[in-house]
Amino acid sequence: MSTRESVQKLKAFLTNLLNISNKQDASTGQTVKDLIGKVMTANIDEETFLNELQVALKSPPQPHLLVFLKQSVPVLRNEMQVRHSLCSAVISVNCYWLKNHRSVISLRSICDTNRYAKPLKASKTTNFLLLNQAT
Repeated sequence: MSTRESVQKLKAFLTNLLNISNKQDASTGQTVKDLIGKVMTANIDEETFLNELQVALKSPPQPHLLVFLKQSVPVLRNEMQVRHSLCSAVISVNCYWLKNHRSVISLRSICDTNRYAKPLKASKTTNFLLLNQAT
Protein backbone atom coordinates (compact mmCIF):
# COMPACT_ATOMS: atom_id res chain seq x y z
CA MET A 1 0.00 0.00 0.00
CA SER A 2 1.39 3.39 -0.94
CA THR A 3 1.84 6.21 1.55
CA ARG A 4 -0.96 8.17 -0.11
CA GLU A 5 -3.34 5.21 0.12
CA SER A 6 -2.51 4.61 3.77
CA VAL A 7 -3.17 8.27 4.61
CA GLN A 8 -6.52 8.11 2.80
CA LYS A 9 -7.43 4.94 4.69
CA LEU A 10 -6.38 6.55 7.98
CA LYS A 11 -8.57 9.57 7.25
CA ALA A 12 -11.50 7.24 6.51
CA PHE A 13 -10.78 5.26 9.70
CA LEU A 14 -10.69 8.42 11.83
CA THR A 15 -13.87 9.71 10.18
CA ASN A 16 -15.60 6.43 10.99
CA LEU A 17 -14.36 6.67 14.57
CA LEU A 18 -15.83 10.16 14.85
CA ASN A 19 -19.15 8.91 13.44
CA ILE A 20 -19.14 6.03 15.93
CA SER A 21 -18.29 8.42 18.77
CA ASN A 22 -21.30 10.56 17.90
CA LYS A 23 -23.55 7.51 18.36
CA GLN A 24 -22.09 6.62 21.78
CA ASP A 25 -22.98 8.13 25.12
CA ALA A 26 -21.50 11.59 25.67
CA SER A 27 -18.65 10.39 27.88
CA THR A 28 -17.48 7.66 25.48
CA GLY A 29 -17.87 9.97 22.50
CA GLN A 30 -15.75 12.65 24.12
CA THR A 31 -13.12 10.08 25.10
CA VAL A 32 -12.82 8.88 21.49
CA LYS A 33 -12.56 12.46 20.20
CA ASP A 34 -9.91 13.27 22.81
CA LEU A 35 -7.93 10.17 21.87
CA ILE A 36 -7.98 11.13 18.19
CA GLY A 37 -6.80 14.62 19.06
CA LYS A 38 -4.02 13.29 21.29
CA VAL A 39 -2.68 10.80 18.76
CA MET A 40 -2.74 13.36 15.94
CA THR A 41 -0.86 15.92 18.06
CA ALA A 42 1.63 13.26 19.25
CA ASN A 43 0.55 13.56 22.87
CA ILE A 44 0.15 9.77 22.93
CA ASP A 45 1.71 7.10 20.75
CA GLU A 46 -0.22 4.84 18.40
CA GLU A 47 -0.12 1.84 20.76
CA THR A 48 -1.55 3.81 23.68
CA PHE A 49 -4.18 5.27 21.37
CA LEU A 50 -5.25 1.82 20.20
CA ASN A 51 -5.33 0.34 23.71
CA GLU A 52 -7.36 3.21 25.15
CA LEU A 53 -9.65 3.22 22.12
CA GLN A 54 -10.39 -0.49 22.57
CA VAL A 55 -11.20 0.09 26.25
CA ALA A 56 -13.42 3.08 25.48
CA LEU A 57 -15.35 1.28 22.72
CA LYS A 58 -15.24 -2.11 24.46
CA SER A 59 -13.89 -3.66 21.29
CA PRO A 60 -11.66 -6.74 20.97
CA PRO A 61 -7.91 -6.34 20.36
CA GLN A 62 -6.92 -5.71 16.75
CA PRO A 63 -3.14 -6.18 16.48
CA HIS A 64 -3.07 -5.64 12.70
CA LEU A 65 -4.44 -2.14 13.27
CA LEU A 66 -1.36 -1.17 15.30
CA VAL A 67 0.97 -1.77 12.35
CA PHE A 68 -1.29 0.33 10.12
CA LEU A 69 -1.44 3.15 12.68
CA LYS A 70 2.34 3.18 13.21
CA GLN A 71 2.86 3.54 9.45
CA SER A 72 0.17 6.08 8.64
CA VAL A 73 -0.31 8.35 11.68
CA PRO A 74 3.17 9.97 11.44
CA VAL A 75 2.62 10.63 7.74
CA LEU A 76 -0.76 12.27 8.34
CA ARG A 77 0.67 14.26 11.26
CA ASN A 78 3.42 15.56 9.00
CA GLU A 79 0.92 16.39 6.24
CA MET A 80 -1.19 18.34 8.73
CA GLN A 81 1.85 20.27 9.98
CA VAL A 82 2.89 21.15 6.44
CA ARG A 83 -0.61 22.37 5.59
CA HIS A 84 -0.77 24.38 8.82
CA SER A 85 2.60 25.98 8.05
CA LEU A 86 1.53 26.77 4.51
CA CYS A 87 -1.75 28.34 5.67
CA SER A 88 0.10 30.39 8.30
CA ALA A 89 2.55 31.61 5.66
CA VAL A 90 -0.25 32.59 3.25
CA ILE A 91 -2.09 34.45 6.00
CA SER A 92 1.11 36.24 7.02
CA VAL A 93 1.84 37.29 3.45
CA ASN A 94 -1.73 38.50 2.92
CA CYS A 95 -1.70 40.45 6.20
CA TYR A 96 1.68 41.97 5.34
CA TRP A 97 0.48 42.92 1.86
CA LEU A 98 -2.77 44.42 3.16
CA LYS A 99 -0.93 46.36 5.85
CA ASN A 100 1.57 47.82 3.39
CA HIS A 101 -0.87 48.59 0.56
CA ARG A 102 -3.73 50.30 2.35
CA SER A 103 -2.89 53.60 0.71
CA VAL A 104 -2.87 52.05 -2.76
CA ILE A 105 -6.23 50.39 -2.63
CA SER A 106 -9.15 50.89 -0.31
CA LEU A 107 -12.66 49.54 -0.07
CA ARG A 108 -14.09 52.96 -0.94
CA SER A 109 -12.09 53.34 -4.14
CA ILE A 110 -13.10 49.88 -5.30
CA CYS A 111 -16.80 50.48 -4.63
CA ASP A 112 -16.67 53.84 -6.43
CA THR A 113 -15.61 52.21 -9.69
CA ASN A 114 -19.19 51.07 -10.41
CA ARG A 115 -18.03 47.47 -10.74
CA TYR A 116 -20.76 46.58 -8.25
CA ALA A 117 -24.46 47.37 -8.46
CA LYS A 118 -24.47 48.57 -4.87
CA PRO A 119 -21.68 49.10 -2.36
CA LEU A 120 -21.05 46.15 -0.09
CA LYS A 121 -21.10 46.43 3.67
CA ALA A 122 -17.58 46.83 4.95
CA SER A 123 -16.18 43.91 6.88
CA LYS A 124 -12.84 42.18 7.15
CA THR A 125 -14.03 39.43 4.79
CA THR A 126 -15.41 41.92 2.27
CA ASN A 127 -12.19 43.93 2.32
CA PHE A 128 -10.13 40.81 1.73
CA LEU A 129 -12.37 39.54 -1.07
CA LEU A 130 -12.54 42.88 -2.79
CA LEU A 131 -8.80 43.37 -2.59
CA ASN A 132 -8.28 39.94 -4.12
CA GLN A 133 -10.70 40.75 -6.97
CA ALA A 134 -8.97 44.05 -7.67
CA THR A 135 -5.49 42.57 -8.07
